[in-house]
Amino acid sequence: MATKLTLKEYLIVFHLTQGELDWTDDLPFNAHSIEELIKKVKTYMAWFHMDCPGEDNCITVLCAEVLDDDLDADARDIIEQFPEDMLA
Repeated sequence: MATKLTLKEYLIVFHLTQGELDWTDDLPFNAHSIEELIKKVKTYMAWFHMDCPGEDNCITVLCAEVLDDDLDADARDIIEQFPEDMLA
C-alpha cells in the first residue's frame, strides 16, 4: 500500500547581502518532506547566486518553520534539520 504524502507549508527567513545592501526576506515554500523542502531552498539560494554573482553577495537561512497551528512553537521550528552550510 502506498504511503499518502501530505503537502505542508513552511516559512523560510533568509538573510541576504548584495554589496552594501543587507536585508531579510521571508518566503513560503510547499513540500511533502523536509528533504524536499531543503532541495527547494537550495535551488532558491542557487538562483540568487546566479543572479547576483560575487564575493559580496550572500544568502543564508535565518529561520525555518512549519506553518501548522496544531503544533507548539518548538515543534514548528525545523532550523536544526538544515545543513550548517545553509545557515547564518
